[in-house]
Amino acid sequence: MSIIAAAAKARRAKRARLQFRATVRLAYQNHYWLEDTEGEQLGMNVARNIQILTRRKPKGQFSLTEKAMMKVPEENRTEAEKNHLRRVLGTLKCFRKYPAEVKKELAAITYFTEYEADRIIVRQGDEALALYFVICGTARVISTKLDPLTGKVVPFVEKVKEAGDMFGELALLLGTKRSASIVTNGK
Repeated sequence: MSIIAAAAKARRAKRARLQFRATVRLAYQNHYWLEDTEGEQLGMNVARNIQILTRRKPKGQFSLTEKAMMKVPEENRTEAEKNHLRRVLGTLKCFRKYPAEVKKELAAITYFTEYEADRIIVRQGDEALALYFVICGTARVISTKLDPLTGKVVPFVEKVKEAGDMFGELALLLGTKRSASIVTNGK
């Protein structure tokens, strides 16, 4: 076997591994399609089966298409994408309290991002630039205070933000610096 053939074979093997990983990731992100459909039986009617399965999306999870829409800059989103995002965001607990017009405006400017575990999202003392909604997972609200025994400034966890909670609104509304740091517990 020549060196060129060996290199081509290695490239094909690497490409196959990457395609396999991408397929596994896609299957994992859409595993809810394989779960129980809450007692509804799937039958021979394909349109009805699709309706049952698409309605069965878990709360707090976005499809790959919806995540991709929210990663597009707001000025590049179509009206159809904005309307779709408005409907999707309207189902989330943290958006339910807002009227339709506010949901429409939020859908136009909302973007999606994921954070790994123990990632600092907001740092205490930083300028407020955004408002955040927890879609899934949890995040710790960490403040610092003076320990009276040691005289040192120590961090402490004030509370935990869960799916459906929001943070960052006070500093934005009041025009103040961040009063606490927010650190993820997981993805």
